[in-house]
Amino acid sequence: MTLNAESIQVINFAKGFKELGHDVEIIAPFIRSAIRHDKSIKQSKYKEGININFVPVINLKYLRPLSFLFLSPIYILFYLFKKRTDVVICFDLCNAPFIVPVVKAAGFPVLLYLNSIISEDMEIAGRNRLLIWLVERCYRMNVRISNLVAVVAVPIREYIIEKKCKTPDKVEVIRDAVDTEHFKVMDKEIACRELGLSPSFIYIGFVGSLCPWHGVDYLIKAAPLILKEDERVRFIIVGDGRMRKELSEMADKRAISDKIIWTGFVPYEKVPLYIAAFNAAVVFFKPLRRNYGSPMKIFEYLACGRAVIASPGPEYGDFVEELGAGLSIDPENSEDFAKKVISLIKDKERLRQMGNNGREEMVKKHTWKTRAKEIEELLK
Repeated sequence: MTLNAESIQVINFAKGFKELGHDVEIIAPFIRSAIRHDKSIKQSKYKEGININFVPVINLKYLRPLSFLFLSPIYILFYLFKKRTDVVICFDLCNAPFIVPVVKAAGFPVLLYLNSIISEDMEIAGRNRLLIWLVERCYRMNVRISNLVAVVAVPIREYIIEKKCKTPDKVEVIRDAVDTEHFKVMDKEIACRELGLSPSFIYIGFVGSLCPWHGVDYLIKAAPLILKEDERVRFIIVGDGRMRKELSEMADKRAISDKIIWTGFVPYEKVPLYIAAFNAAVVFFKPLRRNYGSPMKIFEYLACGRAVIASPGPEYGDFVEELGAGLSIDPENSEDFAKKVISLIKDKERLRQMGNNGREEMVKKHTWKTRAKEIEELLK
């Protein structure tokens, strides 16, 4: 998706704060192959009502990240004084470690919001050990000097406290959420027609990046067993990533490639349409890292009224079963996985009730306005 998860999170928090009556401006530190990514955000209708200010960069391969690294603190400081800012919320900033120190030195209070334990993500990606060490030092420095730290999941909080970067009273868990107006219940047949899909099939779907810890391979391994029980089933994989080639090869070896729809990247505005085409949605966590996160995709599935099949654990299977909105399964046991999926998709009333339960809970407790209110309380 051209609007990535981090961008969507920031925009949605901004919308939440605006609903609470605050004046909000986003200063966007987007540098990855930067211009195409920034252009997609500028053109997106999803950000309407939110002003995004882009840090100017030198658009040359090696100068782009360096220019952002050194120019962004100056640009942001100028902007903060110009707007008479009360508080600055910084998201992650692994590519811009100087922003928090500069903003703090200028006298602005800072809340740092973290989505990851950066060192473990870099290790999984095979990054240079010296670079990991340097980034980790900056990560800890920013945590220490920030006034408050909000994290998306419990393991990040535990890590920060364990490394003595912050006292427990200064670190709070603020989970991801969902825009319940963007992600809403739609009729499957209408969604299928718009996407050019046959509504006669039973669709089991996944939305997200194809990275190792998302466990899409579990679905590929269980797929032949599911198809053996019901030939009407098809699988929709919405998204792309470094596991795409490996997953495609797995499907080829199992002779099920013709039963899988690989969409590749799709515009964020179109994601709810794909979820509406699903009969049920899947989300897994493969324990390759400590941080299991707060998967935004679960909130999006539930807001669209779709039952969720998830791996066990907090924020996953435990969460959806507590809501009566899905199943917690062991994805490593393909036989049991297939058996439970078949049982669920055959029970239309159960699917409907799970979908209703999930949608109701998202509207009540898991909107971005609710999360913005949690941060507002934290800042008082």
